[in-house]
Amino acid sequence: MFGRPSLFRTPNRFPHLGLVSKGARSVKVDYLHVVAGFGFPNPRDVPGPFPFDEIKMFFNSTRHLSRKAAVRSTVVNAVPAFLLRRLLNIGWKYEQGINLDFAERFKAVVGLPVIANGGFQQKDFIEGAIEAERCDMVSMARALIANPDLLDVFRAGFNTPANKCTHCNRCVGRTVTSPLGCYDPSRFPSVKAMQEQILEWNQPDPVESQE
Repeated sequence: MFGRPSLFRTPNRFPHLGLVSKGARSVKVDYLHVVAGFGFPNPRDVPGPFPFDEIKMFFNSTRHLSRKAAVRSTVVNAVPAFLLRRLLNIGWKYEQGINLDFAERFKAVVGLPVIANGGFQQKDFIEGAIEAERCDMVSMARALIANPDLLDVFRAGFNTPANKCTHCNRCVGRTVTSPLGCYDPSRFPSVKAMQEQILEWNQPDPVESQE
């Protein structure tokens, strides 16, 4: 993990990579997954807008768990939403492959295969990053939630899916409060269609007959 400067924590810095390399090899690590930033969600882990409404929902649903949780829920409800939304979106934007520079540096110094994270969805961009040896693999989550058949789309020769992930981060904000699925209504004919897909995805597998 590589952290940018934070008010809450001293970040890891590139001079430490020698120690990372030595430690990784001593425990026979096969590869490194490079994710930047501090905490979850953060703008270098899930580039895109800050999912204010969904995070507010999370804060409210967990306010009973601790004093800290109660305080943050109180704050997020006391401050006007329009103001808090603007403040919390500072520094948040979408950038495909946002951690590639870090991944490339890790790969060069540590000498282990590297998986890069951060907003990948475009076939030629992914192939270009790998061919340029900036990373060895990429990881995706939101793009695959939006299009579970994304790899089949790539194999069919398409550069991007027809109905792309918008990286709105609503699914990210609902990670612990809601069923897995895409929560961006703009990708669906209607809100009902969105809800039906989410419910369909989260149906239990049918029980096989024991006879």
